[in-house]
Amino acid sequence: MRNKNIHGLLLAAIFASVISVLAQISVPIGPVPVTLQTLGVGLTASLLGKKWGTISATIYLLLGLFLPVYANGGVGVSSLFGATGGFLFSFILMAFIVGFLTEKHHHSIIRFVLSNILGSLILLTIGTIWLKLFTGMSWTVAFWAGAGVFIPIEIGKAILSSFVAISVKKALPARFLLQNK
Repeated sequence: MRNKNIHGLLLAAIFASVISVLAQISVPIGPVPVTLQTLGVGLTASLLGKKWGTISATIYLLLGLFLPVYANGGVGVSSLFGATGGFLFSFILMAFIVGFLTEKHHHSIIRFVLSNILGSLILLTIGTIWLKLFTGMSWTVAFWAGAGVFIPIEIGKAILSSFVAISVKKALPARFLLQNK
């Protein structure tokens, strides 16, 4: 049991670093940049499941308090509790939802894509509400700044992360990704 927990923590840390790297691939288009963070969270949760995927997303958020791992090198409490903080905090919920819905369906592309889309839509919803409340934008402006333009992009990232996750799951032994519960 102890080795499995160490293995899980190592995988969670490795995937937190993957999310960190993907966060730096960013296109600023307004108060919320387009990044590959959600692709990383979806991939992590799809590969590691709800427990270790959620732990990985949490490690990522904690790293960002001390290291510049958030989008565009963001770091610290001000980034986490700023206008885009709702998106960041939602990574934990997204990881749990995607991991929960995919961990028992190792090779179902439809299940993976729909789970990643659902996780992304929940993230966009929470992030947009936070953005509206934090900035005082109107609901319409907050929707377009925080969700509207991102929906087709998130669908594309959900599809990509799903195909990558299934390919990795097929290529690696199940015990490597802790799939034997």
